[in-house]
Amino acid sequence: MFFTTCKTPLGSSLTMDEYEIETFPLESATTSQLRKLGEALWGWEVCVDSSGQRSELEMTKCKDYFQYYREITASYVSDTFPPDEVQALRSHDDMHDIIVLIHSKPDVQRAELMEEYFLKRQKDRSTVPEDEKQAFNLAIEAILMISCSCEGQAGGSESSIWRNDQSARELVSTVFPVRYHPDLNEPDDTLPDIKSALKATRLRKVAGLSFRGTDNLRNHLRMDPKTGIVELYHHTAFLKECLKASKESIAEPLLPRQLAWETLDSLQNILFPLDKESRAFLRSLVSKGSFDPDCLSLGDRPYLRDSEKDIKYHYWGSRLMDLYDELENPRPRRPIYIWLERRSKARHVMLATLIGVIIAIILGILGLVVGIFQAWVAGFLTLPWHRHQMASGPTYTATLPVSNPTASFWQSEPDSVISNHQSHELPTSADVVIIGAGISGAFIAHRLLTDQSTHRPKSVLMLEARAAVSGATGRNGGHIKPDCYRGFTAYSKLHGPEVAVAQCAFEAVNHRETLAYIRENGLDDEIDLVEYRSADVYLTENTWKAGLASYNGFKEAGGDVSEITVLSKAEAEERLRITSCFGAITFPASSLWPYKLAMAMIRKSLEAGLQLETNTPVLKVSRADNEHGIWTVTTNRGNITANKVIHATNGYASHLLPELDGRIIPLKGHVAAIAPPPAYVDFPLSTSFAFVSDENYDYLIQRPGLQKYLIWGGGEGAHPNGPEGGYGDCDDSFAVPEVLDFIKEGPSRTFKGWKDAIESPILRVKDPVPFAWSGIMGLSKDLLPFIGELPGKPGQYLIGGYHGHGMARVFLSTKAFCDLFLGQAIDPRVPLPYFDLESRLREPVDMSKVGDIL
Repeated sequence: MFFTTCKTPLGSSLTMDEYEIETFPLESATTSQLRKLGEALWGWEVCVDSSGQRSELEMTKCKDYFQYYREITASYVSDTFPPDEVQALRSHDDMHDIIVLIHSKPDVQRAELMEEYFLKRQKDRSTVPEDEKQAFNLAIEAILMISCSCEGQAGGSESSIWRNDQSARELVSTVFPVRYHPDLNEPDDTLPDIKSALKATRLRKVAGLSFRGTDNLRNHLRMDPKTGIVELYHHTAFLKECLKASKESIAEPLLPRQLAWETLDSLQNILFPLDKESRAFLRSLVSKGSFDPDCLSLGDRPYLRDSEKDIKYHYWGSRLMDLYDELENPRPRRPIYIWLERRSKARHVMLATLIGVIIAIILGILGLVVGIFQAWVAGFLTLPWHRHQMASGPTYTATLPVSNPTASFWQSEPDSVISNHQSHELPTSADVVIIGAGISGAFIAHRLLTDQSTHRPKSVLMLEARAAVSGATGRNGGHIKPDCYRGFTAYSKLHGPEVAVAQCAFEAVNHRETLAYIRENGLDDEIDLVEYRSADVYLTENTWKAGLASYNGFKEAGGDVSEITVLSKAEAEERLRITSCFGAITFPASSLWPYKLAMAMIRKSLEAGLQLETNTPVLKVSRADNEHGIWTVTTNRGNITANKVIHATNGYASHLLPELDGRIIPLKGHVAAIAPPPAYVDFPLSTSFAFVSDENYDYLIQRPGLQKYLIWGGGEGAHPNGPEGGYGDCDDSFAVPEVLDFIKEGPSRTFKGWKDAIESPILRVKDPVPFAWSGIMGLSKDLLPFIGELPGKPGQYLIGGYHGHGMARVFLSTKAFCDLFLGQAIDPRVPLPYFDLESRLREPVDMSKVGDIL
C-alpha cells in the first residue's frame, strides 16, 4: 500500500499520518486468485489428487500470462476522490466477476453490462463512471490481451476503443478485421510457396528485420517499415488454453478460434518451423526473456478439432504478405545503405563509383591481412578455426516439463499413492533438496536416508514438476542394455582408449550390479525382470564395418570380450528371425519395468523419511538471503531454503542451470508398444535388439506375460528435420507422426513372417499399437554423464547427461554420486571424467563430435 501527501477539497495540506490514500488497491494476485482467473477465462476444473491438492502445472505453464495480468492490474489507479468513495475494483474478486459477466454476455452492449454489474453491487451505484470504465477496460485486456480504452479516454496510439454502445464481440470484430489475402491462401503452382519463405531467420538475413515480443495481440506481425522491427505476440500458452477451452463448445468463443489458431500457426509453422536454425533463433528470443518459454513447446493437435486441419489465414494474411513483400523488395535500413540510396541519383553516379573503387581497394588489403593472419593461426594453434565457431553454436536450453505428456505403457499401472504424493503445505526448509523424482533421484534419496555415517542428511525433500516418475524413467525402452563395445571408437576419439575401455567395462559391470541389487531387495518379480542376451543388428555395410571396428578396437585395447559374440550375416538372420542384415554382435542384457523399479525405491525412501512433493515445479534456485540455508529453491507453491540442492533432472537440467546449455542437450525420443501376431506370441523373441543403420538406431524388447508387446523405440532418422530434429525439444505432449509411422512399421521391415501375419484377415491384431509416446533424454556433450558439485555454486550438485543410456549407467553412477556427496571412497570402476565438471562444462557441445551411440 502506498501513501502520499495530498490536498483536501478545501485546499488544506495533510501529511501521510493524517490522510491515507490507497493509490494501488489491487495487490499482486495470489496463486489462488490466479487459479480462479483460469477458471473464469478457460473453465479450468478443480482437479483434486490423492492428497487433496490441485495440480499446479497449468499455472506454471501460463506463468507469462499471469505475469501480464499482474502487471496490468497493478497499474490500476482509482479515479475516486475523496478516497472514501467506492472504488470500481476493490479486489481481484471484482475483476473475476466482471470477466465472468463479459464472457457470459458477449453480445450485450458495454453500457448495459456496466449498469447491470454496478447496480447489482450497489443499488445507489455510488462508483465513479470513469472508474467503472477503467475496470471494464482492464477486464477486456485480461480476456483478449489487447490494450483498451473508452471514448474520450486517453489510451495511447496502440489502444483499442470500446464504445459504450458496442458489445464485446463487436469490439473483437473491430479490433481484428478480416484480412484475407488470396495469394497466401490460394497459392498458384507457378508462384513460390509464400508460407515456407517466411521463416524468421530468412526475414532477418534477407530483409534485415528484427523481432520483438508484444503482449498486445492486436500488434501481432506488425512491422515498422522505418526500423524494420516486427512485433510478435508470443503468449502461446494463452492461445492453447483458449483453444482447449473452446474445443468441445458449440458456441463461438469471444476470442475467435480461427484467430487463436492462426496466431499459433504463424509462430510455430511459418516463422519458427522445426528446422534447427529456426528453433535455435526462437530459443535465443526465449532465453533473452522477451518470449514466452511455451513457444518452444510444439504441437497444436491436442487443441484443435478434427475438422481443423488445413488452415486458411483470415486475420493475419495481409500482414504476412507485407512481410513477404519486404522479403522480395527489402528496403535499406543500415545507415550506409540509406546514405547511398539517397545519393544514388544521376549527379552522384560518379561519386558512388569512386567510393566503390576505394572500398574495394580497402577490402582487398584487409582480406590479404586476414589471410596472412589465418595462415599464422593455422600453423601455431592446435584447434582448427571451425571448432571455435561450433563451440558457440546453437543453444538447446530446456523448458519445464509440459503439463500434459503422452501416456506411456509403463505408466498404465500407476502407483495411486506415490504418483501425486503431496503434503497439504509445502515445507519451507530442508537439509537436502532433490529436484527430480526419476530413477536417479529415487536411488540417491534411498541411499542418503539409509546411510549410517555421520554425514547422513537431517532431512531430504524431493520435488517433481509432474507426477512421480513421469519423465524419462517412465517413458524409456524398458531395458538395461550395456554399451559394452560399440561406443569404443567414439569414446576413444573424445577421451582416449584408456577411458574408452573403462567406459565399456563400466556399463557391463553396472548391468551385473543392478541385477544383484534388484534381487537382494526382492524386486525381480515386481518389476518383471528378465535376463537374456541383446543383439546389435547392423543393417548396412557401413555400420557393420564400424561395429566390427569398435569391437576389435576394444579387444585390442585390453577390453574383456569373453561374453561378447560376433554373428555372421547367415547366423544372425537364422538365429534372430530377421529378414536381412550384414551381421550382429550379442552380449548379456536385461529387460524390466523401470517405472516400477523407481516407484519401489521412492516407496522405500518414504518409509525412511523422505518428503515427496509432486506437481511442484522448481522455477529457480538462487542464493538464500537469510541465515537458514545456503540456497533458496523457488517453486510454484512457495520457497524452500536448503543447505544442498541436487539436480537430478537429466534432459531438463539446463532449465534451472543455464550454464548447462550445450552441455546437456534435451532430445525428444519416441517409443511404441506394438502387439505381435500369434506366431510371435506363441514363440516370442529370445533376445532384445538394436537395429543400426546409417540414419537410425532402433531398439526393442519383447515383454513377458500374456500380451507380449514389443516395446520399440528410435526412428530419429524419420524426423522431418533429420536425426537432429529432436534436439532441444522438451515437449513430450505429442509424438512426431513421421517418427511414429516409422516405428510402427519396424517389425514388418525386420522380422520374418510379421508382414504377412498382420495383413492376414485371420491373424491380424485388433489393436496393433495400443500405446505410443514420447519422452525427453539428456544428451551429454561428450557422451559421458556429469557427477559432482557445480563449479562456482557450492552446495549445488548435478547428476545427469546419461546420453540415452540411463538404465545402463544409473545404478553405479548414483552410488558414486552418493559416495562423493557423503565424503566416502568412490568406486574406482566409475570412469574419472564423470567427475571432471570444471573442464567439461567449460565449453558447449561440438556437434561434429556427438556420436551415434544412443
